[in-house]
Amino acid sequence: MGDAKSTPMDNKSSYHIGDDMGKSITAVRLYGGNYLGWCNAVQVFLVGKEKLTHITEEPPSKDTSTYREWVRDDAIVLGWLWNSMEPHVARNVEFMKTSRSVWTALAELYSQERNVSRIYEIYEQLFNSQQGEKSLVEFYGLLRGLWGELDLHQPLSTSLEEQKKQREEFRVALFLSKLNSDYRVFKDQLLAGETLPTTANAFSRLQRASLGTNSSSDTKLKVEQ
Repeated sequence: MGDAKSTPMDNKSSYHIGDDMGKSITAVRLYGGNYLGWCNAVQVFLVGKEKLTHITEEPPSKDTSTYREWVRDDAIVLGWLWNSMEPHVARNVEFMKTSRSVWTALAELYSQERNVSRIYEIYEQLFNSQQGEKSLVEFYGLLRGLWGELDLHQPLSTSLEEQKKQREEFRVALFLSKLNSDYRVFKDQLLAGETLPTTANAFSRLQRASLGTNSSSDTKLKVEQ
């Protein structure tokens, strides 16, 4: 038997019927704080489509024989990315021409590996999660998802200093999550920094802010009287 001849199908893209530009490729769209988990999901999907290089490598030269096919494929990847973002995120990258430029811009905007506000949100969800009406499988799946995302933000480390930092982050998150709603504004200010404060520092700053607020209220009361 002779060697099998190649057919036009052998050279086609790895896309299939249904791989249209209007689909979302992640279960949860990117809203900013979920960047790390979203990023991982997108990369896994593109590996499966053999298109990861569209977000990791520069486009081919325009004079290469593969450029037209690359442009077509990249347009589909662009559509996937845009449709996997919330509108307020997509507006930041809607006029970019390649999927790599979109990917790079999103990383610059949202890729803080230690996104302190998101770390706090995950801890708060864990502290407040209850089975409720969920089945055992659903509840366990919820917790595993949160644990997995927390691992992205707080990877295992042999560094003693890093372990101490992660333990302190757990403590301060627990402390802040149990505060009364009166402290909401002060709590948001603490979470706006690049790092979580220590529990002692958070307490000290909240106490000073609280005393300042009470002092202002007392002064206003005296003036009104």
